[in-house]
This record gives sequence, structure tokens and C-alpha cells, in this order.
Amino acid sequence: MEENAPLETAVNNFKKIQNSEIYKFKYMNSWCLEYSEFLLDEVRLLKENKSYTRYKKGTIIYVKLGVNVGREFSGNHFCMVLNNHDSNKNPILTVVPLTSSRSKFNVHIEEDLLPLVLEKMDVTGKDLAKKIMNNLEKVSKAENPYDQKLLDENKSLNDDFKKYSKVRKRYERFKYKKTYANVLNITTISKDRISKINRYDPAGEISYSKETVDKIENSIKIRFLS
Repeated sequence: MEENAPLETAVNNFKKIQNSEIYKFKYMNSWCLEYSEFLLDEVRLLKENKSYTRYKKGTIIYVKLGVNVGREFSGNHFCMVLNNHDSNKNPILTVVPLTSSRSKFNVHIEEDLLPLVLEKMDVTGKDLAKKIMNNLEKVSKAENPYDQKLLDENKSLNDDFKKYSKVRKRYERFKYKKTYANVLNITTISKDRISKINRYDPAGEISYSKETVDKIENSIKIRFLS
């Protein structure tokens, strides 16, 4: 019992934090669950030879940074990968968080990735729509329109379209927002913190140009090495 006492105290502390009505801690319950799941995965994966996704420098990823102490950057944010080299055996990345908040410490990113994201999603959307139309044509021509295989395929395609629409809506929220690199909060993260909404999410597959990466790196050098 005494061995679990610190855990029980921690749970009570987290409940008080959750109920504090401070915005930063609004999703404390969700983060505690996610954090415990990260560690459970680590326990399981320590027994396996896990292979990780390899990311090139400048790649945009979506990261669950969690609820951190004081003014440390918290929450879920898009980040840019800073590693010069990465491999599928490397479990960590150094990243710079991206934000829509303007401040004298943040670096404005002029390159707009949204058109590239939407262009990529347009291709995927057209392909998905074509598959749905082809399936509907199959159903209309089938001797038995209630054939379970056809119905299952139609349901699967409709589910895929819902997933696709969810991702597109998320990115269209950023249509009129500017992006800044929060260079004061560069950090090292576990790749286990990297998240996608679903398989249609292009995060992790899109990158900034060399010019944008160089601009951000130069700002980091000025802030920390000058």
C-alpha cells in the first residue's frame, strides 16, 4: 500500500490541477492518459527492436508536447525537424515548435505550406472520389445490389472519405493565419510523441525549403550562439 502512496498522491494532485480552471491545464486528464500510454509502449518496445520513421531536415511534423512546467512550451503543435541526419534506429529528434502567435522572439515564416498541403490532398481526394464512384457503379450494375462484399467496400470507402474530410478541415483552419518559428523553445522529443490524425494526414510528408530552414537556423544561432 505504502509503495503506491506516491502514485495515489500524484493522482489527487492531477485532479486538483485539472479542476483549477487554468486554461493551460484544461486537457490535463487527456495528457496524463497519453503520457502513461507512452511509457507503457516504452516498456513493451524495450523488448523489441523497433524501427522508427526517418525524417529529413525541414520536415513538418505534429507533436504532442504535453503539459509542461512554467513557461515551457506546452500542448500539441506543428514542429520543424532540425536534425541534419536521421535514421530508422534513432528514437529522438530535435525540433523547433511552430506557432501562429506573433512575438519579438518568434521568427516569421514567409513560405506558405498550405497550398502544397491542399494540392497534395486534392490529388488524394480525387482518387478517393473516383473509387467511390466506381463502387457505386458496381452496385448499380450488380445482380444483387445487397451483396455483402459490395456493401462492405462502399462502407469502407465512405469511412475513408470521412477521415479525409476531417484532415482537410483541420488544415483549412490555418488558411488565413501566419506561421512563426518559436526558436526560444527548440527541444528534443521522442518520436513516440509524433502524431497523425489518420493515414490521410500529410504531416511528416511535407517540408520547408532550404531557404526557410536556413533562415530559422540562422535565427537560432543568433539567439543562442552570439
